[in-house]
Amino acid sequence: MVILITILQVISFPIKIYLLTTYQVMQYSLGLMPPKKSTKERKMYGLRLEKALMQAVQHLGVDFERNANDLVEEALRDLLKKYKRRGKV
Repeated sequence: MVILITILQVISFPIKIYLLTTYQVMQYSLGLMPPKKSTKERKMYGLRLEKALMQAVQHLGVDFERNANDLVEEALRDLLKKYKRRGKV
């Protein structure tokens, strides 16, 4: 009986890891990973973006294990820096 339980635990262990990993990938790809804890206040905005652009951001998030919101914020900060250097902001 103990041997059977041990075998079942060993067999099910990789499956649990795979399911967790698959779930995390799904969350990252949908941009649903919880944002990092931040002391900065955030405001929610609704944006309409090209489907292909958002898919590329989601894939990038999966590749670098970051959520889509973090990547969009980083892109906006870089855009503001770009225009500040030009003296337009």
